[in-house]
Amino acid sequence: MRHCEDDTMAMERLAIPPEFSTYAEEKGIFTLYEGMLEALLTARPECPLQFLSHYLSMDRARMTCVVVYGPPCSGQHSVSKLIARKLRAVHVVPERVLREDQSPAGTQARALAKEGKEVTPGLWAAIIHSRTQQTDCQDKGWVLEAFPRTRKQALALQSKGVIATHFVHLECPDAVLIERYGGKRIDPLTGGIHNTCLSLYFSECVSVYVCWW
Repeated sequence: MRHCEDDTMAMERLAIPPEFSTYAEEKGIFTLYEGMLEALLTARPECPLQFLSHYLSMDRARMTCVVVYGPPCSGQHSVSKLIARKLRAVHVVPERVLREDQSPAGTQARALAKEGKEVTPGLWAAIIHSRTQQTDCQDKGWVLEAFPRTRKQALALQSKGVIATHFVHLECPDAVLIERYGGKRIDPLTGGIHNTCLSLYFSECVSVYVCWW
């Protein structure tokens, strides 16, 4: 009986006064705490306190994370580049990330690609997660071009905590896509993608759908 009384008294002492809950709701404390915990568990940094200090210093409300996806030759590269420039965000191109990533996952992924084998969703997710965790992406937000391409890749990204705030889906008639394919050019020095037909058809034939969370 004594133990029950002690437990009841302890619970009464730990009860949060109503005004505290009201303050937390008004100031978004619960949402902030949830975001901090999610970011911490996703990044799993060596120094949690330093990570949280940087997290709190960022303007999270203005950071936008966008995925741009559409069929080949629908203008994914051009649209991603345009959105990144407008938002002053980082344009993340998976193929470029694959070339530049020096982690074990990046090395393994490049080895598979060199052998003509498919890079697994887990490896793609690992190197893209690593890129989006870099300071520039965390400070400015990011625009991910043409990825994920499959459900498995999407689930792998989600498991790594790479979650977009907006999803841009491009649609274009097949006849236009075929014509654009013939006009596709890749710069051998920079790897930049250009299309001789893009400016002619883009505004008339590409439908853009935007979803956000």
